[in-house]
Amino acid sequence: MKKGDKIITRREFFRKTIEEPLVRTAVEAPIVCAGGIVARQLISRAFMSREEIRGMNKAIREDWQNKSTRDKLVRQLDGSIAAPLIEETLFRILPSKIIDLFPEKKGKICWEAGIPISALFGFIHYPHALIPEPYKKKYIPATEFLLGCYYWYIMRERGAKAAVEGHSLLNLFYHAFLEGTSR
Repeated sequence: MKKGDKIITRREFFRKTIEEPLVRTAVEAPIVCAGGIVARQLISRAFMSREEIRGMNKAIREDWQNKSTRDKLVRQLDGSIAAPLIEETLFRILPSKIIDLFPEKKGKICWEAGIPISALFGFIHYPHALIPEPYKKKYIPATEFLLGCYYWYIMRERGAKAAVEGHSLLNLFYHAFLEGTSR
């Protein structure tokens, strides 16, 4: 330690660490992922009976369990690398750049743009690839809409890199959740 170096407390270290956009996103991602799964269950109850929801969840787990290791790896790579890059560019980065052309909107979250963009993000996920066929007609992509709002918030507050990494982490956590619950 050199003369003049400041010694910081654990609390100061934690505060500085959690203020880093990527660290903060990494901490939030599993919580948001769990919230998205709970939201899907709650919203599904409005359109499906308990038996249908149980059947859908069981079918999702069985479908994942029956995939080959190669198929799972391809799905995980696509979901955690390709999809976030493409989707964040189309649904967050480009619209955000356009919004920033207006001086009064620059640097603000701008929910009047984020909500319709997130609704469109949810719509392109319908019918969701992981939802088995008999349940697709009743599936509402509300979870994807809520996650789209979260990604919009990250993009506007922390930047494109944090939004892409948050999206990647969420998809990775979701696939890990499927792997863990399908055993």
